[in-house]
Amino acid sequence: MSAQRWRSVVLIGLPALIGVAMTLALADEREPILHEWVAPPSTTHGERAPRLLGAPPRAGENPTAIRADDRLLPEPPAASESNLDEPVRYGAKGDLAHDRDDAFIPDYATTIEGRLAYAEIFEPAIIPFKRMTTLDGVGEDYALHVHDRARRELTVGGAAALQRDPFWGSLLVELTPGMAVPIPSVAPDMRILSYETSPRVAVTFEKDGADNYFVRSDDPRARGPHRLVFLVDAPASYFAPRRPTGNVSDLARLAPPPALPLRARRAAAQVHRRLGVDARTPLDVALDRLVAHFRAFQAGAPPPASQDVYLDLALGGVGVCRHRAFAFVVTASALGIPARFVANEAHAFVEVRSPDDGWIRIDLGGASRGLDVAGATGKAMHRPRGDDPFPKTSAFTASYSHGHGDVRGLDREQLGALDSDPSGRAAGPPRLAPGEGLPDAPPEAVAGRDRLVVTVDEAATFAYRGDGVSVRGRIVDEQGEGAAGLAVDLFLATADRRGADARRAGRATTDDDGRFDVMLPLPSSLDPGRYEIFAATPGDAARAPAVSK
Repeated sequence: MSAQRWRSVVLIGLPALIGVAMTLALADEREPILHEWVAPPSTTHGERAPRLLGAPPRAGENPTAIRADDRLLPEPPAASESNLDEPVRYGAKGDLAHDRDDAFIPDYATTIEGRLAYAEIFEPAIIPFKRMTTLDGVGEDYALHVHDRARRELTVGGAAALQRDPFWGSLLVELTPGMAVPIPSVAPDMRILSYETSPRVAVTFEKDGADNYFVRSDDPRARGPHRLVFLVDAPASYFAPRRPTGNVSDLARLAPPPALPLRARRAAAQVHRRLGVDARTPLDVALDRLVAHFRAFQAGAPPPASQDVYLDLALGGVGVCRHRAFAFVVTASALGIPARFVANEAHAFVEVRSPDDGWIRIDLGGASRGLDVAGATGKAMHRPRGDDPFPKTSAFTASYSHGHGDVRGLDREQLGALDSDPSGRAAGPPRLAPGEGLPDAPPEAVAGRDRLVVTVDEAATFAYRGDGVSVRGRIVDEQGEGAAGLAVDLFLATADRRGADARRAGRATTDDDGRFDVMLPLPSSLDPGRYEIFAATPGDAARAPAVSK
C-alpha cells in the first residue's frame, strides 16, 4: 500500500526569464540580469482575465479567438454544411434532441438511471451542466413551471470582463422566420457578446423570467438548418460561489421567491423541522443542511407512496438527480430561499439566489449506469475558479456529474478536469492524501482489499504560474500488475515538508496498464518556489487506497 516516489518541481512567477529556470531565491538576486519581457497571462492579484483576439465582438462578427483560463481557444468553424448529421438540431428532431420542457412532474422512478446521453455545445465544456430547461414555479400538484414566461430581448455586444468566464457556443438551429427557438445557456446571467450564422442571417436573442434563452430570426430567408456560433460570458461566481452571508429572512425580503401553494408550504415545514432550519437560521447554515440532505440521496426502490409525492421523496432520501433537484427547490423556496430546477437531456441540478453573488449553481449529484458525451472531442474543460463550499457526501462525490462511473466520449485529461473540486473534501471516510509522515490508510480501509503501490515517474522540473505541469505515473498491485480504472488525485506540496501542506490540484484516471498521464494546472495565485508532486488513489471496493512517497 505504500508507494515509491514523489517528484519535485520549481514554480516560477511571471514575468519570467526566457530560457532560465530558477528558484524563488535566485529570482530575488539584486544584480541585473538581461532578459526578454514576457507578458503575463493573468492580471494583477492573480485574477485571470479573458482576452479577445481579432475583431471586437458584435452582432454578425466574432473575434478570432478567446483566452479562457490562460488557454487560447479559436472560434469554432461556422460552415453551415459541417456536421449536418449532428445528432442535435435545436428547433428540430434528432436522436439526442432535448427540447425545452414546459413543466416537470415529480415521479417515483427512483431506481438507478440507464445510460444517459449528453451533447456539449460549449467550449470550455461544462459537462453535464448546460442549462436547457429552468423552472422556478411550483403548482398545486407540485408540478414545476416557469413563473414568468414573458420574454425580453437581449442586447448583443460588450467587452470581456475580469470577473466573468468566456465560452464559445456552436450549434445547429432549425430556423423559421419569426419563431423563437429554445437554446442552451451556461448561466442565468449569460451575456451574448457576438455571433455569426451560416448561412448569414440576423438573429435576436431573448430570455424569459427564469432565464431560459431563445434565438429568433425575422429574416424571411431564415429557413432550415443554420450554424450558429456565438461568444458568451457569465459571472465566475456562478460556477464557484462563496458561502453566503446573512439570515434566510434577509434574503427572503431582498429577493422573495415565487409564492408556493399552501399545501406545498405546509409539507415543506415538516422537512424544515427535520433539518432544523427556519427563517432565523443563518443562510450559510441553512444551505449547508439542505445541500447535505439532498446530496445524501441514494438511487433505490421508491419510498412507500402516500398522498404527497414531495414528502415521500424529501423524507425518503431516495432518487436520482431530478428527484433531488425537485425536492430541494420546493424545500428551499418554502423557506424563503429563491431556487430553480435546471435540467438538460442527461442531468438535473439547482440554482440558488445568493445575496452576495446573485444566482449560483449547486450540483446535488445523481446516479446512472453510464454517460455518453457527444461533441466534446478535443475541447478544453471549464475550471471553476474556486471550490464548491457546501458539504459533500459519498453519494455526491461518486456521481457521474464528477466523471465517475462509465463515462464515454471524454479522454483521461477531460475526465480528470470534470472533477473540478480541488479540495477533495467529502463526508464519510476521508481520501488518503500526503501529510506529515505520509500516513498509511486506516486498517478498516485496507481490510480485505488488495494493496497498491503508486509512483510518480515523470514530471516537469520547472513551470510557470498559470501554466501546467505534465505528470505521468503508474499504480500497480503487489504482483506488479497495472491497476486499471482507478481515480488518481494529484497534490502540490511545498518541497521538503513531506506533503504537510499538500493541496489537491487535479485528478486523473489510470488506463488498462495502470498508468496515468495528466496536465496539472498551476493556479496563478500560487507562490513561486519549489514544490513536490504527490499522487494518491482512493482505491475501490476491491483495492485499497494508497499514496505516493
